[in-house]
Amino acid sequence: MDVVEERDGVPVRDASCSLRVALPQPRGRPGPAVVLAPGFGGTADRLVEIARGFARAGIVAAALDYRGFGASGGTPRQVVDVAAEQEDLRAALEHVRARDDVDPHRVSLWGISLGGALAISVAAAGTVERVVAEVPFNGFPRRVTGRSRADTARLVAAIVDDVVRGLLGVRPRTIPLIARPGRAAVVATPEAQSHLRRVEVSSPTWTNRVAARGLFSMMRYRPAEDAARLGAPLLVCVAERDTEVPPASARELARRAVRGRSRSFEHSLRLLRRPRAACSVAGRRGRLPAGGSR
Repeated sequence: MDVVEERDGVPVRDASCSLRVALPQPRGRPGPAVVLAPGFGGTADRLVEIARGFARAGIVAAALDYRGFGASGGTPRQVVDVAAEQEDLRAALEHVRARDDVDPHRVSLWGISLGGALAISVAAAGTVERVVAEVPFNGFPRRVTGRSRADTARLVAAIVDDVVRGLLGVRPRTIPLIARPGRAAVVATPEAQSHLRRVEVSSPTWTNRVAARGLFSMMRYRPAEDAARLGAPLLVCVAERDTEVPPASARELARRAVRGRSRSFEHSLRLLRRPRAACSVAGRRGRLPAGGSR
């Protein structure tokens, strides 16, 4: 099936969020759709290939840029705010539902990392057909492999400094999303460092900086509580060798959901390199996968 793409805008409080929409061709009567939510500090352009895969399967797919990121408006830039991003995703969901080529009763959510958690939370508070969450965030692990106590101390100091800056209304203190070990960064491992160049090439609007206060926002976020209220089918894709999102943490979200299932893969990078294998692309009849094995 052929695919065409368009850009759309979603008004939110004090900003406009950008959507990159992949459309199946030819377009017939209103059909299913999915809204794609990036992870922490992520942008929509990294999800374009996944959106195209959905469109080739007959599903309208809209990849979201949260306010302050990518092609979206909003200031300050590069600040992750869980509540604001839930609001953005909810607005994008309703915007897609209102499209003439979409059946409003057949709209689903797909998200990766923090985006997977946000998809669960938004779906739990509303009505969606189903949810797919890849390596979803479910709280920070007590210990991250390869991160020393000194690394943790540097990161905590940056978070505290930026939280104070936020209270004072001054320019955010940003830290790298990905950096070499020994630096204050969201992820500082040799594996992540080797992945950095690939992200930069695939995501022209992505910036390897984020406000440190965003990690404080995530510390208070409990997506498992929302998973317990989720009525829609949930598929959680688990990366068995992921050190940032431990497999047990991701599986908990599937266990808490009434209609939750999980499916395991060796590594999180495989989920991004092979989206079909990671349940990122729908089945033959224009439906998101309902689940895998526990």
